[in-house]
Amino acid sequence: MSVGAIGALGVAWFLGVLIVAAGWPRRRCWRADWPLVLPFGFFAGMGVTSFIHLGATLLAARPAFLGGTVEIVAIASLAWVVLRKPADAGSAGGLRLPRTWPELVLASVLVQGLVAAAVIGWRTFRAEPFGGWDGWAIWNLHARFLVRAGPAWPALLAEPQLSWTHPDYPRLLAAGVARVWSWAGAESPAASALVSGAFALALLGLLAALLGRLHGFLAASAGALLLLGTPFFVTFAANQHADLPFAGYLLAALGGVLLHEKEPAARGWLALAGLFAGLAAWTKNEGLLFAVVGTAAVAGHGWHRAWGRRAAVEFVVSLGLALLPVVGFKLALAPPGDLGAGSWGTRLLQMGEWARHWTILASLGRDLWQFGDWFVHPLFAMALLPVVWRGRPATPGAAGPVPLVLGGMLAGYYLVYLTSPHDLAWHLDSSLVRLLLQLWPLAILWWSLALPRGADSPGAEPAGKLLRRGTCVAAGNVLVSAALLYAFAGQPAVGELANRRAGLAVISLSLGDGWFAPERYGNQRWAWSRGDATVRLHSGSGRRTTSTLRFSLRAIGPRRMSVRLADHLLWEGAVAEGFVVVTLPDLELPPGTTELRLSSDTPGRPESAAAGARVLSFALYDPELR
Repeated sequence: MSVGAIGALGVAWFLGVLIVAAGWPRRRCWRADWPLVLPFGFFAGMGVTSFIHLGATLLAARPAFLGGTVEIVAIASLAWVVLRKPADAGSAGGLRLPRTWPELVLASVLVQGLVAAAVIGWRTFRAEPFGGWDGWAIWNLHARFLVRAGPAWPALLAEPQLSWTHPDYPRLLAAGVARVWSWAGAESPAASALVSGAFALALLGLLAALLGRLHGFLAASAGALLLLGTPFFVTFAANQHADLPFAGYLLAALGGVLLHEKEPAARGWLALAGLFAGLAAWTKNEGLLFAVVGTAAVAGHGWHRAWGRRAAVEFVVSLGLALLPVVGFKLALAPPGDLGAGSWGTRLLQMGEWARHWTILASLGRDLWQFGDWFVHPLFAMALLPVVWRGRPATPGAAGPVPLVLGGMLAGYYLVYLTSPHDLAWHLDSSLVRLLLQLWPLAILWWSLALPRGADSPGAEPAGKLLRRGTCVAAGNVLVSAALLYAFAGQPAVGELANRRAGLAVISLSLGDGWFAPERYGNQRWAWSRGDATVRLHSGSGRRTTSTLRFSLRAIGPRRMSVRLADHLLWEGAVAEGFVVVTLPDLELPPGTTELRLSSDTPGRPESAAAGARVLSFALYDPELR
């Protein structure tokens, strides 16, 4: 990853912060509200710079120069506007720093969760550097067209043979990645993963800051820990899909509405909410559904509230302006989408097929129960916590239009599945769980706002006492983080089948040539070979080390096998379909990589009679280094 990629993200973030600061309510001091302004600014900046970069690709063969010039002019203009705003002292907002011991413990758990999530995200990137299916087959592929094809990219994506890449999808993520690549001068997978991870981190920060402002430190900590403790969220953070960025724009839009409801006299929240709702439509096609559902929910909720109809118009006008580039792209550049294919008469008749209703409801129940990939599902604790908690009751109606939006989005998704032109089972299996992930931060927001509200702020304490307490907690966090990183380092990393520590160095085992991809079931891991194959022992020590390697072998049909280090025979024996345990004691390993060769006297056989079946020879199971 280059300095150019980091600089591209930094400029987008800075521009977004200026946009948010310029639109910040005059009754509030945006500097004091920095916990909210920073994540809001990231989402605004990534959306606006993607608009600018996409326009630049249509006008110039070097879009980075043209787009960068426009961004610099915009930064200068907005800085002038922001500096001229009255310096209203306002009141501090967002997430205040923890002070009491319970708050410091919660904050420490959150810090350790971030450390673990960062390591897991890094390993996810190492396993899939080009992202998941949507990452490499849609968003990054579209970004490559923007980088390589110049102004000709619309015609290229309209080619029928590329219809499987969904060329009608909005361009926020693709244009954002293309912009980072253009600034970096290379199509680095690490740069696109950085964009994905930054969106996930901004989403987490925005959720914590919103809850801190709306409901206090306790709700902010509980909501952030619940999101960060969702394994599916952590693995998706580096997966380069558009679902987490889309979830962030939903949260930002609803957050603006809730902030306005908390302070109706402060004008500006709803304009920002409308901007984020429009950027949601620029992120995924589901954003167009959100534009309709969100407008209906905001208008319906505000109709009977103190802020009334005039403020709701502010949301609609801002949303309409943000939707102009989206509508222009859809009408002028994007080919027809896959969901518009087929006869609408036939598709409407599908709504009366009770089997489709049952299939959708059954899949929804299954994915709701399995959602998150938790080892222990937190559903019951989430349901009981607001009930059994003894404390100040939650503010009635604190969630505003959030329940209406959640219900409306689920109803819209249900209708899309009901009229889908695709095979229904495939459509549900390939997308439903990700749709639930899009709504998960909003559901956490709703749940956290239902928690009893704790004390707004603890009593004043001597500065020296707070400093000693903070120093103690900081030192503890450093020690625990080091222990977490040490524990992670002791686990097999991506591409490794086994490892062990030798002092400060690590000895690891990875596959060499001649293998199919590793497989795993529960705690068991193995890999099948095509024929003769190699494994590699990597020693990170600066001197020779001794280690014992132990593994199991099984084969397709009986055979004689041997394990050699160069010309030296380490083991030889008969292997069949049952497991044979092989132990290679006292292996002398020099610094660097040592290669062992596993050979068979019998060629491999197809694993089945099906066309294209793999030709397998033997499998290596559960290696251990001692």
